[in-house]
Amino acid sequence: MVEAQRKTVSFDEFIAWYPENSQHRYELHQGVIIEMPKPRGKHSGNSLNELLDFPKA
Repeated sequence: MVEAQRKTVSFDEFIAWYPENSQHRYELHQGVIIEMPKPRGKHSGNSLNELLDFPKA
């Protein structure tokens, strides 16, 4: 079986590629862009500020 090699991207390339106002979330793992599933259940309403208990500006 032949497997295609993925082109790895740098962090700067990832930031330049990342679509604005996307319905999807992406993460960069060892140079590979991964589409992340939407949060579900009790994690769906948490924002980073809520998790870290920062006051909202």
